[in-house]
Amino acid sequence: MKKLTFRIRELMAEKSRIEKKKYTYQTVYETTGISPNTLSTLATGKAKMVGHSTIERLLDFFECEVADLLVYKEVEARD
Repeated sequence: MKKLTFRIRELMAEKSRIEKKKYTYQTVYETTGISPNTLSTLATGKAKMVGHSTIERLLDFFECEVADLLVYKEVEARD
């Protein structure tokens, strides 16, 4: 089964490496206004709906394109 997933953790790690500054859900929240709970839900793949403005704020924060933020990939089916 395929599932749409957010690469938030990977992008946070990449941004941390490039800018030599640690990024957490809290620091992303302080800039974007997206709550740490929402960021965690997106990162773990548990979100059912995501608003356009949330995606746009993440794209602006990470300075990336949609394909860098979202990946449609095969995941294990859970019983």
